Amino acid sequence: MLKPQEVLDLVHCGKKNDKVSYWLQPRDYAKDEYREKWDRIGSGHSSDAGGIVDADLRRSSIVKPLR
Repeated sequence: MLKPQEVLDLVHCGKKNDKVSYWLQPRDYAKDEYREKWDRIGSGHSSDAGGIVDADLRRSSIVKPLR
């Protein structure tokens, strides 16, 4: 399980035929440190749960320069 900020940090941006797409590369997320780690995101029922996305993160842009 990846936290929202980790997804934003790892996102890959591609452009083809004037279309932009975003995805995560398997090499970035298919790791033991994330696999079946449900405890990383919490239950979502408390304000300190890791799965709660704060307002600043929801407003952030995932647009990154093309690599």
